[in-house]
Amino acid sequence: MNKRYNIQSELEHITMPTYGCMLNHYRILNRLTLSDFKSITGIDKALMSKYENDKRNISSSHADILDNFIDGYYEKEIQDLLNEKKRKKKIQ
Repeated sequence: MNKRYNIQSELEHITMPTYGCMLNHYRILNRLTLSDFKSITGIDKALMSKYENDKRNISSSHADILDNFIDGYYEKEIQDLLNEKKRKKKIQ
């Protein structure tokens, strides 16, 4: 018996990532903890966690900061922070 493949039923199980999920993904890809992210952007750790888990709508004042983060605007600050963490780890 040849079962007919139904793409529509397969697509119903797929969900698109949310903006919060993307933020979490980018933060982790950049090897940043929530504390690191706060030191770079000034966004509180608990609030960022809520944004990443879609528990809170992103405020207009944070929207530009988060868009800039995704667009790579903070690349130098991220690299400087990671280098500093690496340096401190070597000293210990």
